[in-house]
Amino acid sequence: PYPEVLPIMHAAPPGSVFTVVREALGADLLACQLWLVDYPQLALHSVDDATRPEAQPLNEGLAGRVFTSERPAITFADATTDAYLPVNDHGTRIGVLHVQMADTLADSAIRQLQTIAEALGQQIAAANRFTDHFERARRSRPLTVAAELQWALLPATAHRDPRFSLAGFLEPAYSVAGDAFDWSIDADTLTLVVCDGTARGVPAALATTLCISALRNARRVPVGLADQAALA
Repeated sequence: PYPEVLPIMHAAPPGSVFTVVREALGADLLACQLWLVDYPQLALHSVDDATRPEAQPLNEGLAGRVFTSERPAITFADATTDAYLPVNDHGTRIGVLHVQMADTLADSAIRQLQTIAEALGQQIAAANRFTDHFERARRSRPLTVAAELQWALLPATAHRDPRFSLAGFLEPAYSVAGDAFDWSIDADTLTLVVCDGTARGVPAALATTLCISALRNARRVPVGLADQAALA
């Protein structure tokens, strides 16, 4: 019953991709909430600016279990359907979509909701290049300038491939300075980089930014590892 949602979402302005999903789910929609994980991955925060419900700790509640397991949770009660669906982008966990419908949904409709949640994750990842809307929602407190530099520098923080899976994380999340990682996948090669710029605060972040940028520049020529290191 929801085939029109995907094209509407793809055509939406970057900051409105969730809003148009909520509007397109129709008159049977009782509730719809998007929860995004915060930087230290301790809690889920709502993107609803109007109600702004309290954050949900990942170690409590159904939404947290769905996020950590990456498995949907569907419940039926009083002719309604509650669906908690993981919102990911190619292996990077972004959050959880909660949808409550005034109907007992068939399996085909639930599969469509899962497809919508997956597409929403990819749209949010793309939208972050154009809008601060989703970034603001997932911050429980401000990042330092050094941390802003470091998080912007990173590639995707996780990826799944038939041959491997990887994930990276920065801590202390809101004030990290010189620590960073990078990775790139070619046809048959996975390149991994882990580095730590000397000094503290912004100087460390700038040193690491320069190092990672030099490595990427050399890698894209392309040249071998020794020449990449030499340029860095």
